[in-house]
Amino acid sequence: MFEDPFAFRVDRRPNNHLAFGVGEHFARLRASARLELEFAFKHLLPRIEEIELAGPVSRLHSALVRGVKRLPLRYRIKPAA
Repeated sequence: MFEDPFAFRVDRRPNNHLAFGVGEHFARLRASARLELEFAFKHLLPRIEEIELAGPVSRLHSALVRGVKRLPLRYRIKPAA
């Protein structure tokens, strides 16, 4: 896409790159993620009676993103009404 792609150039023109969180990837995944969160908050979370850690938490080791890589949980859900 770029001439000399491995050189860091702030003034690069045009700069039509695709980065994490923007561009076509962001637009495609955003709607799906919002639906999943809406479903969880409206339907799943109100039914959780008890929740606890079921093992060690593993964190991401990245200079760009802070987050959890693995979060084992044990939970009990109320029966559907």
